Amino acid sequence: MTREFIVYNCKDVLISFGPYSLTGYADDGFLTIEDMAEEVAPTYGCDGAVTTSIDPNASSKVTLTNLYGVKANRILAGLAAGLRDGELKTYPLLIKKKTGELLLSADIAWVAKMPNSDFGKSGGTRQWVIYTAESERGDV
Repeated sequence: MTREFIVYNCKDVLISFGPYSLTGYADDGFLTIEDMAEEVAPTYGCDGAVTTSIDPNASSKVTLTNLYGVKANRILAGLAAGLRDGELKTYPLLIKKKTGELLLSADIAWVAKMPNSDFGKSGGTRQWVIYTAESERGDV
């Protein structure tokens, strides 16, 4: 019996946000891509009937965790800086592997807010949330 053998390398994940290449990923769990809609949500009646609803929302929430002090944090902080003044900068977001395999693509994406800032003995991380308008997801 032949077993499937897959090699994963976190260095193969590439993130482009508009003109910027975001790097400096945290050691583990640096990227989460979440659909903003329930694909098929059930509603149950008191008599046991079930209705399903398909939510057409194709937006995504991307959470990126970077090491403290990396250039990507300064780029994202610059984009988030204008939010309090009502300035929202949007860019295309593309997340793929070096092989070309698509993980996420969106024509419109934006930084949600400045991350929480934790300080301690070690440099730690910064966790950024980026929302997209309509997005296309690749394989899981």
